Amino acid sequence: MASPHAHLQKLDEHFLDNSFVEGERLSRGDFILHQVLASAPAAFRERPNILRWFRHIATHPRELADALPDTGVAFEELKLQVELWSQQQSDGNVKLTWEPSRDQVWEHKSRMIRHNLKEVLGEDRMEDILKEGRGLRIYWGTATTGRIHIGYFVPMAKIADYLKAGCEVTILFADLHAYLDNMKAPWELLKLRARYYEVIIKTIMLSLGISIDRLKFVLGSDYQLSKEYTLDVYRLSSIITQHDAKKAGAEVVKQVDHPLLSGLLYPGLQALDEEHLHVDAQFGGVDQRKIFTFAEKYLPQLGYTKRIHLMSPLVPGLSGGKMSASEEDSKIDLLDPPHVVKRKIKKAFCEPKNITDNGLLSIVEYVIFPLCCPPKGGLLVNLDSGKKTKTYTSVRDLESDFAAGDVHPGELKDMVEHYLNILLVPIRAAFTSADKRVLVNRAYPKTYKGGRGVRSFDSALKQMSASTSL
Repeated sequence: MASPHAHLQKLDEHFLDNSFVEGERLSRGDFILHQVLASAPAAFRERPNILRWFRHIATHPRELADALPDTGVAFEELKLQVELWSQQQSDGNVKLTWEPSRDQVWEHKSRMIRHNLKEVLGEDRMEDILKEGRGLRIYWGTATTGRIHIGYFVPMAKIADYLKAGCEVTILFADLHAYLDNMKAPWELLKLRARYYEVIIKTIMLSLGISIDRLKFVLGSDYQLSKEYTLDVYRLSSIITQHDAKKAGAEVVKQVDHPLLSGLLYPGLQALDEEHLHVDAQFGGVDQRKIFTFAEKYLPQLGYTKRIHLMSPLVPGLSGGKMSASEEDSKIDLLDPPHVVKRKIKKAFCEPKNITDNGLLSIVEYVIFPLCCPPKGGLLVNLDSGKKTKTYTSVRDLESDFAAGDVHPGELKDMVEHYLNILLVPIRAAFTSADKRVLVNRAYPKTYKGGRGVRSFDSALKQMSASTSL
């Protein structure tokens, strides 16, 4: 284990080239570190760069920390560094000590959970759980329909935040929902697609360096055919109005001229998942809001607890509108090769100076910055045909320059293409193995001729019921 002197030397070297812990931006990390070192100023009085930084931070009011962005260094990592610094100094007389208070811990976790969310319903209940000192139990569900595209990086980035904040996360592969939503997925392929989703999501998490110890995967049909769940479906259907069921699913269930009854069941099943997965909170996109408020209204009528709801923004498609797996030119598949990524981004709608209807800027804000921007640096954009570069540490600065015309659409597209390919390289590499290629081809055959009607339903139900007693 390195000595405290070695850590202080490394820190002094850092402040030789950087104004703050995060480089050129003030963050909560500066205040945390200042609190640590304030207990033993003699330990660094011979370190001129630390001393300069220390005196500068002392001029800022402590209350300012609450209005600043989180430090990019994971809380656990920063705490580990603090513990290393807290070893006895060589003369045995000076000791650096710091232990976060319970309030500091839960407040930090709350900030990580809320980071980059559009809305939280039930924030008071969330904070009560965090104050108890236990991790929030969260579930995110996804219907196993189309192939996974870059829009999935938005929930993946948030799930990574939840795991770092000590939450327990369940990912539900909603295979029954996939069929109920206007039969978007044929019964014969449901389990194959669920397997594909699990493999690719694990690959994403591992490529981001995220531990999946507190992450579990559940297949909807493994519990949604149980006696208890089925009884709750009947109980719920006895109190829901047709109007409420249709309204709740309006944003997420495919709308057709002659809707099927299955589309009306969809919101109720998603609400019941909150109870039967034994979670505190459900996470989803803002398009799920009507289903979330539907669940808040009806679950208590069954005697169940109202859950917390966490909502992230949606990344617009490359051609405008919602990014969809069913619209080829609106999305980039995680397995698209570099030349396809380039072609799709070159075709993307990106009007000069337009920052309100710009899918590429949304990708930068909710995918590239959270996943690619180093804690002590920024993202590079090549300007003037590569003659100069500019580093952006804030998406707001990039938006401002784009709105002013200082960054042109072609330059923004080149940046997005570059950083997306960095994210996609390890995922593509993982899917070069023969078994994974076979899985993708079986889950998504180029021409599917299987049945999608009652016969397919009966066949699949018999297979599922073989291991599940109704």
